Amino acid sequence: MLGIDDLSHMGMLVRVWIKTAPMEQWNVGREFRLRVRQAFEANKIQIDAN
Repeated sequence: MLGIDDLSHMGMLVRVWIKTAPMEQWNVGREFRLRVRQAFEANKIQIDAN
């Protein structure tokens, strides 16, 4: 994890680099986003997508 790239009243952008095998970046990215969403839901952190 590189850290917070942008912080504003609307939210924050967290920049992450994940090293993957060739041609697996889409699967890894999808799984990462799923796990982040599940962790937010488990901790009752609301995400508003605008």
